[in-house]
This record gives sequence, C-alpha cells and structure tokens, in this order.
Amino acid sequence: SGFGSPPNYAPKFPQSTELMVLMRHPEASAHAMAHKTLHVMRRGGMHDQLGGGFHRYSTDRKWLVPHFEKMLYDNALLVPCYLDGYRQTQDGRFAGVARTTLDYLLREMRAEAGGFWSSQDAQSEGVEGKFFVWELAEVQQLLGPDAAMVAKVLGISRSGNWEHTNVLWLANEGAATAAFEGARNTLFEAREERIKMATDDKVLASWNGLTLTALCDGYRALGDERYLVAAKQCAAFMLDNLVTAGRVTRSFQGEQARHQGYLEDHVSLAGGLLSLFEVESDPRWLAAAQEILAQTAEHFHADDGAFWFTADDHEELLARTKSASEGAIPSGNAMAAQAFLRGGLLLGDDRLYQLGLGVLRAYHELLMKSPASAPSLMLATQFHLGAPKEVVIAGDPGDERTHRLLQVAWNTFPQPCVVTCIH
Repeated sequence: SGFGSPPNYAPKFPQSTELMVLMRHPEASAHAMAHKTLHVMRRGGMHDQLGGGFHRYSTDRKWLVPHFEKMLYDNALLVPCYLDGYRQTQDGRFAGVARTTLDYLLREMRAEAGGFWSSQDAQSEGVEGKFFVWELAEVQQLLGPDAAMVAKVLGISRSGNWEHTNVLWLANEGAATAAFEGARNTLFEAREERIKMATDDKVLASWNGLTLTALCDGYRALGDERYLVAAKQCAAFMLDNLVTAGRVTRSFQGEQARHQGYLEDHVSLAGGLLSLFEVESDPRWLAAAQEILAQTAEHFHADDGAFWFTADDHEELLARTKSASEGAIPSGNAMAAQAFLRGGLLLGDDRLYQLGLGVLRAYHELLMKSPASAPSLMLATQFHLGAPKEVVIAGDPGDERTHRLLQVAWNTFPQPCVVTCIH
C-alpha cells in the first residue's frame, strides 16, 4: 500500500495527488490500489486516531510509526483525497477521516483572524512523539472495564510497539463495541491535559490556498456549514492581508505580510478562491481569483507556455527557473494549469482556458515519460481530457431543492465540471 522505494520501502509519505490520479483512472485495479492505500493510512499510526489529522510521514512501510510533526499542506491535500475516495465508494469511513482532519485544522491550526498556521512540532517537552504515545497502564487507569476492548482496537500492549510505548493505530476495528467512541473521547480529553507541541504561526499563502480548497470540498461533500464559514473567513483574511491589486505576498506573521509571492502562492490562492465561488456564488471571490490570474499571466508567463517560479519583477536570483515536478505540494505549474482551466470555464474566458492548456502542452514530454513525477499536472490533464462541463443551477441556494441539485453536481465523481449557482 502506498509508494515506497526499495530496499526498505520506507519512509513513506502520503502521496495524495497520486492517489487522486489513480481514482480518476478508467481501470478498476487503479481504484483498488488507491482505496487500499487510503484504508491502510487511515488505520495506521500516521493518522492521529484520537485528534484527527495526519503526521508528516511514516518511518516504516506499514504506516505505523510516524515522524510526529503535523504539516498544514499534508492535511489540506489529504482531505479532498479522502473525499474522492468517499464519492467513489460511498464508504463512510473515508468521509469520517476527512471530517476529523478538517475538525483538527479548525481546532488547532487556525488563527483567530481566519488564516491557518503552518505546522506543529514533533516534540513536546523535548521528546519526540511524547504528546501522542501511551502506556497500557495509563489507558487501564483512565478507562477501567473498557480498557481491554480499547487496547485491542487500538493495538495497545504492555511492551508497546515503539520505544516501550504505544503509537495508537486501528489494529482491530471489528473489536470496537458501542462504548468505543466514548472511551476514545476520554483518551482525547486526557491527552489534551498534556503539554502541547509548539506551533509555527506563519500563515503561508500557497498552503492556505490548499486549505481553502479542502474546506470548500468538505462543505460540498459533508454539508457542514462550519467549513464554509471557515473558508470565507480564511479567504477574507488572505485578501485583506496578503493580496494587493492581484499580487500575492508569500507569508504573514506577527501582524506583518512578508516576501514577494512566487508562482505557487498566486495560483494556489486563485484555485482556493475559485473553489469558494463554486460553493458560495459570491462574485467577490471570482473577481479576486480573476485579478490574481491576470497578474500571474502578466508577470510569470514564459514563452513556451509554462510559468516561471518567480515574477518578472522579482529580486534578481542566480537563475529564473520553472518546473512541473512535484515536491511536498503540487508544483506551481500544475496549480496554474488547474486554476486557469477552471477559471476559464467559470469566467467564460477562453483565453484563460488556453493559458491552462499551454502548461499541459509545455510539459507534454514530461507527462508522457514520467507522469508519476507530476501527478497534479496529470490531474489537470485528466480534467481537460474529460471534456469538463459547466453546470449552472438557477435558484435560491437557501432553497432545499436548489441545494439538492447543487449537491448532486458537487459530488458527481469522476466527471470533471465547474459549478455555478445563479439566483
């Protein structure tokens, strides 16, 4: 399950975008690979079984023992990935993972003003993982007669599974009784009393763009208004503090915006604003995305159809580069392709759509030879080749009938489309 390199097949990182490509592939075997990986990650110790959200990566090939740091971008990318799994299978366990991950982001990673912080440390009290691990005796003391059942479900033993303590994982889901949820909440509340990890309180534009998309996708699939409210507050914060006339600043910390934005900052935020417009129909979000895309086209576009990493008026670097190969987050070029394709459809502007298409043409050879190195660009390609539909639903979004139509349009999978509600 998942993608690892020989000989150890570890560490293993959650490759959300690769799984999303597989779920859009016509072959059922590709779906099976993706779903199996989603289940094993969901059950493993890399997934915080008490508080929701995912740690950065697994140190072993079984997804059991994580590196305990939690990153905003991982969680933002895993939400739409699990929601795709839910849409494809109707397996409520996938929806549950998306829900608890979003709830974790709202609870622990959100600034009061609406932006989202970058990461939480692996260490607390100077010890790796101390906040997250358990000894059997602690669990017995807290849970009494339910301890044996919970220990069986969460793989807790006297000897432990990591450095004489226990990383919690879903070892035996089927052993859970009706008391399990209550017992899990008891453990969570007890854990909240521990000394917490430090949080990096930088608000990064590109990572917040991904989070905006995740919140909107959570609202589309799960119908929880809290995610829509948080998305609107996040978007308003970004536009008020990090965007000036369509140019995006990279980060915000200590009441100050810093550093000229790169390609990924512009197109990730534009993509998030387009997602918000699709679920909320407020023209403010569409106009803001349009302005950012216009500035991106003006200052980042290259002659070959791709986009440069830095703007034409950026401080001088040794070399101006461009790439579509994916690192921890989707490449700027992949997010540009997605944002220009979607923006072109939502705005009825073929020139924008052609700019997105230009990126796919510029990296045609890479997509042919090494698609696994650029999965988000593959997602943009799948979107374009799927002949995306423009779905317009006329009616009051507050009307239950309109909302039912919207939910069908939002959650049809894998048919690519953009959705607008007019009233």
